Amino acid sequence: MPIAGIFGKLATLGAGWVSRKSRKACNHTTNPKKYLVYLNKPHPLCNKTTFPMVSTKKYSVMKCLHLLLSLTLIAFVLASCNKTAGGASGGSYSTTPGTLSSGGGGSSNSTGDTVHHTAGVLTAGEWNDHDNWDFWLALMGNDTFAAAQKAWGFACTARWNFTVRDANGNPVADAVVNIKNSDSIYWVCRTNKFGTARFLPVFSAEKPFANLTWQVHYNGTDYTSGNLSLATTDVPVTLPVAAVEKNAVDIMLVVDATGSMGDEMEYLKNELYNVLDRTEQQLGYDKLHYGAVFYRDRNSGDAYITKPYDFTASKGDLVSFVKQQSADGGGDYPEAVDEALEAALQQHWSTDAKARILFLVLDAPPHNAQSNLDLLHSSIQKAAEKGIMIIPITASGVDKPTEFLMRFMALATNGTYTFLTNDSGVGDNHITPTVGKYTVEYLNNLMVRLITKYAGR
Repeated sequence: MPIAGIFGKLATLGAGWVSRKSRKACNHTTNPKKYLVYLNKPHPLCNKTTFPMVSTKKYSVMKCLHLLLSLTLIAFVLASCNKTAGGASGGSYSTTPGTLSSGGGGSSNSTGDTVHHTAGVLTAGEWNDHDNWDFWLALMGNDTFAAAQKAWGFACTARWNFTVRDANGNPVADAVVNIKNSDSIYWVCRTNKFGTARFLPVFSAEKPFANLTWQVHYNGTDYTSGNLSLATTDVPVTLPVAAVEKNAVDIMLVVDATGSMGDEMEYLKNELYNVLDRTEQQLGYDKLHYGAVFYRDRNSGDAYITKPYDFTASKGDLVSFVKQQSADGGGDYPEAVDEALEAALQQHWSTDAKARILFLVLDAPPHNAQSNLDLLHSSIQKAAEKGIMIIPITASGVDKPTEFLMRFMALATNGTYTFLTNDSGVGDNHITPTVGKYTVEYLNNLMVRLITKYAGR
């Protein structure tokens, strides 16, 4: 075992010996015996790691024995360990709600030297509102979410699903679906690798969406067209040509770098190194491009508003850029999210690609002045037109209106919503999302899973 792994084990053991007052008990009506949280003994009812409550005297003796054992192990390690080069851990993700797999940890040696970046610490969940459309529609009747629609100027209660296949029945990626109102373009979206594009009339309060038509455009040619009908929201399309294989994959990281992100920033950077390593391992046969935008806020005295790094084929170059970033500034609660998205969209995205993924990591919403909202609306519409899937990753500090906004962004761009959870014990409290049953995963595993799902073969 590498020395970092051994010390990680010792740290894990040591974390179990917190003071009795700070230990959290879990009680079950089917098992009246009280248990205390511990990391190496799973409770048979809740899967929490536990051990029975012990007396203060026994606790003191056990603590001394534990300390002696730890010192012995450390002496052994220092005497016998060898220098070990690190690689990216493949890990695994949990398929059981509320539990974490043991494979979430890993080390990432993105820079090519002997520095190890521990990953597999932050925990997260995913909720795809497209896969749970009825749940989403029910939420729109909730007072909090209804107010959020009005506050952000979005409406999202109608949807059309386009499924585009070629003459051989294969899904067509990166086909353009134009939605027209008379002769003008109302909305543009693109199919993902599954041949699926989704149109949501998100500004229905501002623009009428009756009498709209659609047309599919692929590789320079206009094909099938038709009228949109609320009675038929699933629209299958078959093109009379064979699909052309796409192999370009763009991955953009847009990260809030204000001071409130300080509780999770360094952990997050370690996760990102690991994600980039594993993405290159799993999608090495594709043409990968990496980019990033770190952002803070306007009119707060920050060193910058947005700091972009345009797409590069060199993972190492992007890692070097990310390493230089830190959390600072910000001032008030809202941040320059709208300007960050604008900056991200201005980078050189592939015009022909299998997948374009934008991870938006934040803990606060954009400002809600009309100029901010107009820019936000425009950026979301442009992202959908370019086929850029927005996948928010919300951190501690996010409130319900911001949760709605992030979920809307994901819906409008054919993406999915992800959120950090309290399971890692890192950072401030994370809001409980208004979703159904979900699985807690390590963030690095979750990101790699989503990249592989939407960009892998």
